[in-house]
Amino acid sequence: MERMDFGNDTYVEPKVVMSDFPASFDDLGKENFWKVCVEHCFPDAILASHYGVPVSRVRKKRKDHNLTQSTIIYERVKSNYREQYDADNERLREKFVGEGNVEWLSKAITHYAFRNGPIEDMHQAKQFSQSDMKTLNKFMVDRIAEILLCYDAEDFLRLSKMLGVPPYAYGADWDAPNPDFSKIDKALAGK
Repeated sequence: MERMDFGNDTYVEPKVVMSDFPASFDDLGKENFWKVCVEHCFPDAILASHYGVPVSRVRKKRKDHNLTQSTIIYERVKSNYREQYDADNERLREKFVGEGNVEWLSKAITHYAFRNGPIEDMHQAKQFSQSDMKTLNKFMVDRIAEILLCYDAEDFLRLSKMLGVPPYAYGADWDAPNPDFSKIDKALAGK
């Protein structure tokens, strides 16, 4: 394999040829774009050169398809170490799935999404402006979405990096949760 340096990108000649993909950059859909970026490791500069488009256009397409450099690296590692990843993920799954995990998981999620963010600085300063609230709302929505997406994908390795693993999870010394479904139950009952 031939290695070529393109500034921040290092190119290792892949086993695949570009003729396996659409001839036009505009016809390079999400699935094929994912393959050339993640599976076959084509750097932006090579894609831009092959398709005769500016590197900025390749980077924009990556951004549009949520293919950040960290996502690409994560997917490559996950793929290259699949057996170990699957074993670790299954081991951690037992820590995250099940009725008995609701208490620690709710504490850990609250700690991760609420306590470790801008709310702590605002709390210390005893100040909540409209701008602060917008920052807080955006932070909470983004963090909770990350957790839910990982949970839905059963990506417990990422969850363990975010929340810790019981009994060492964040919030282990907090009071037990007191979930209150009464408002939701009333709404469901039409009252």
